[in-house]
Amino acid sequence: MSLRRGFLILVGLLFVSQAYAVPHKPTTKPAVRAAKPSPSQGKKRTSPSKMVFFPEPSQGMVADLNLSKILGFFAKEVPALQKEHHLVGSTLSVVYQGKVVLLRGDGFADQAKKQDVDPKKTLFRVGSISKLFAWTAVMQLVEAGKIDLSADIRKYVPKLAIPSTFSTPITMAHLMAHTPGFEDILLGLFTKNPKELKSLEQAILSKIPMRVRPSGKWIAYSNYGTALAGYIVSQISGMPFERYVEEKIFRPLQMKAASFSQLDTAKSADMSKGYAYQGKDPKSKKPMWKEQGFEFISLSPAGAMAASAEAMAHFMLAHLQYGSFGGQRILSEATAKNMQQTHFRMHPRARGFAHGFIEVNQASPRVIGHLGDTIYFHSVCVIFPQQQLGFFFSTNTSTGMKASFSLLQKFLARFTREVKGKTLAAKRSVPSASYLSQFTGSFTTNRRAESDMTKLVGLGTRTEVKLGEKPGQLEIFDFFKWKMVPHVEVEPDVFQEVDGSGRWVFLRDKKKKVYGVFGNLLPVMIFVRPPWYESLPLQIAILICFVFFLLLGLFARPIGFFTWFFTKSRPEGEERIAGLLGVGVLLGYLGFFVAGFFSASEDFIFEMPSRWPFLMLYLPILLSLGMVYFSVRSWTKGSWGILGRLFYTFFVVSMLAFAWFLSYWRVLA
Repeated sequence: MSLRRGFLILVGLLFVSQAYAVPHKPTTKPAVRAAKPSPSQGKKRTSPSKMVFFPEPSQGMVADLNLSKILGFFAKEVPALQKEHHLVGSTLSVVYQGKVVLLRGDGFADQAKKQDVDPKKTLFRVGSISKLFAWTAVMQLVEAGKIDLSADIRKYVPKLAIPSTFSTPITMAHLMAHTPGFEDILLGLFTKNPKELKSLEQAILSKIPMRVRPSGKWIAYSNYGTALAGYIVSQISGMPFERYVEEKIFRPLQMKAASFSQLDTAKSADMSKGYAYQGKDPKSKKPMWKEQGFEFISLSPAGAMAASAEAMAHFMLAHLQYGSFGGQRILSEATAKNMQQTHFRMHPRARGFAHGFIEVNQASPRVIGHLGDTIYFHSVCVIFPQQQLGFFFSTNTSTGMKASFSLLQKFLARFTREVKGKTLAAKRSVPSASYLSQFTGSFTTNRRAESDMTKLVGLGTRTEVKLGEKPGQLEIFDFFKWKMVPHVEVEPDVFQEVDGSGRWVFLRDKKKKVYGVFGNLLPVMIFVRPPWYESLPLQIAILICFVFFLLLGLFARPIGFFTWFFTKSRPEGEERIAGLLGVGVLLGYLGFFVAGFFSASEDFIFEMPSRWPFLMLYLPILLSLGMVYFSVRSWTKGSWGILGRLFYTFFVVSMLAFAWFLSYWRVLA
């Protein structure tokens, strides 16, 4: 797996999943429907009046925003994205001023059967967009007086032993803003085996994540936190979460093609297949895909839902009309407005979280919504409350993550007045290099595990900031463009792309030192300066030294694994024991790598790693500790000559450093 592909998998996990790499051969004609007006209730409403907006590059919708322009945009862009990203199938719904104005299906729901995508019937996995339904359910119970957003959640789940690591309690408001302070959980998030699918209660109680930071202070996206909120809904309502959503949200909104019931959905004839892009055929140069199994998610409220484009259109209309749809009301107007207000920001200029909705654009036009990803399905759902506009787009191919994100970015670029960074920076004095140097360095994600080996995500998910080639600029690594991009300061501590609208907001501690950075394109976590012992150069140096001395130990005495078989003279006494310990270390690590290779699965994301190869690591680690004694003895006795003693000592040091690496990054866990 390439570094870039591996990183894209990790980025996908930011929302509920990851991304392999997948596409589609355009099918016959797209199923496009200009829909009849959907039933609605109440007068056209404005967005919440008490919101405080902060200026961003987008300064309002362009004058030609109208239905024909909107439909023309999607008619052009969707087929282009379908081809560019090799999508097997996609589905789209657009709502505008109280009506469903467009339902569109492109490509195949089942490529083998040539079954077209039907935007009214075909079910697509919506990933983390599922969370919006969990938060809507929570707000229903808040409205009913059954949930207090500021109460300690242990009040609602007394049998859940949430650690009292910090004095501040975790509240439902913290869960909604992704600030509970939990570590992230990646292992066991997905499975393709229905027998391994846990009930929501089993998933919540089987592994309670560590609390690694105080609640209410830092955003770090939490699938467990959302699932916990869904579990609280089930405990308070007295019915399974899936049934609650069915009765209280799906039915009133006439969402006939929507479900959280994964076992039933997996068998449904209307469920789209998921596909992994396999690249192009070497001979025909045509794209290839591989059909994938159903992705089961035990933390179901966080990402297990499947829905058609039409069903999602009804949901968007309900929130645009502040809880009302087709004569039915799922939320009071006051509650719906409160749900859409931004309640937490990392910084006044940073995009924030409403009660579940992510702020996609702060200023006018204010845009809120959610992205959603599984491994093979990638979606976006956004609403523009002031303009009474919204759209949902979903793909069934692993390459769809960039397609859905690109569609959103292109829509904003087309229909908003974008002010580039260089225009805004022209009004300011050019900052000096010494001033800009305080922002430079490596920053690692705060969204990672701390109790298992996926802590390694923190080693690979970083952003780099360095001085730009031109005066007054910083270069910041862009995860979507996969390159360093020049930025300029447009406000104190706020940097924007020179030729774009992407922004990074730098965060300061109480001493005014820069400790982290928040990207508005990735508003689900912050990046913080790692401690020195987590520096990437140090970690790479440890790995290089380990591999170098491990390989050298196969041939060089006093260890020389192979020389034991091809020489008649063998060391005796302490020197023999010292050499054999080194041989044991070599065999232990080589055994681990061989066992890991043969036990690894192609679908490693869907399977828990086998324990036994990791248990093998303890043997070489213990033997390495024993080698410390003989390393010291070699210098006091003058054994092996100076080169032999140096090699043996460096071998021991590199093995111990690697043992620390395995322990610190929780590989041994």
